[in-house]
Amino acid sequence: MAVPIEPIDDLPTEEGLFPIRTVCSLTGVHPVTLRAWERRYGLIRPKRTPKGHRLYSGEDIELIRHILRLLDQGVSIGQVGQLLDARKAPAPPEPEASGPGDPAWNAYRMRLREAVGILDESAVSQVWEDALSLFSLDTMILQLALPVRDSLRERPASDQAAAAELSFLSRWLRQTLNTRLRQMSPSIVGPTVVVVPLDESPDDLCLLRFALACRREGIGARLLGPGVPLGGLGTLAGKANARAVILYSERTPGHATRLSRFCQSWDRAHGVLCTLGGGLESLPPGLGVKDIVSLGTDPDKAAVALHEHLAR
Repeated sequence: MAVPIEPIDDLPTEEGLFPIRTVCSLTGVHPVTLRAWERRYGLIRPKRTPKGHRLYSGEDIELIRHILRLLDQGVSIGQVGQLLDARKAPAPPEPEASGPGDPAWNAYRMRLREAVGILDESAVSQVWEDALSLFSLDTMILQLALPVRDSLRERPASDQAAAAELSFLSRWLRQTLNTRLRQMSPSIVGPTVVVVPLDESPDDLCLLRFALACRREGIGARLLGPGVPLGGLGTLAGKANARAVILYSERTPGHATRLSRFCQSWDRAHGVLCTLGGGLESLPPGLGVKDIVSLGTDPDKAAVALHEHLAR
């Protein structure tokens, strides 16, 4: 569900201040979340233009990132203010603090499962927005979206209702994360990369998480659909001025000979050739691939590794 972002007409050009649109792009935090942290919890105090538009300083952005780190460590939003006031780092959380047995997350998961079970898109959106006002998008995906999706996947194949619910939830998540990706600033100053799924039915959630994580690293990820001819990727990467081409697969890809020829003939002038996903984590030794960069299987860590590689 698209969330309106404050208009930025008539913003002053005062150096060092950023509108909410830019801050959302730099931090990956949803506008609803930023407003909740300000109004409900008093964690952030942005300046205002004469028309009431929010302006954030570089210090505000660093504070937002620090809040995200605390939340990702399992600190509750109610405790964040105390820790910020005390200016001290929290003790490492107990393993159970954000694990499967955490009561707060279990409540959100139960609500989401109930909403998905009756195919109520409005109720699903409400659960998501409620949790998003307290937690970062990364935490939401890891602690809410993935556990509910995995629980539906684990039900017997004969459970046709579960299959329908999984399809409904997957579609909703794709739309929501696609919307989030579009809400981020379309103008990316950093490098561009092209992501090519080799599976016929790729995990769209993983690809979208990777694209979102790349955006936070200042990288523009262009996602292609399955079935793209490998032979034209060099030309396409050149037209897109891409710094890298990422091959993605969750399963060991077939057509090893075709993949081998492509990898061996890849011209570094078209960018760095990278792999993402469990299916490509250990390529067959017969491929004879040279200078290929493995980004691993975790989309968030992969984006960080890609940023570090491109920065060399």
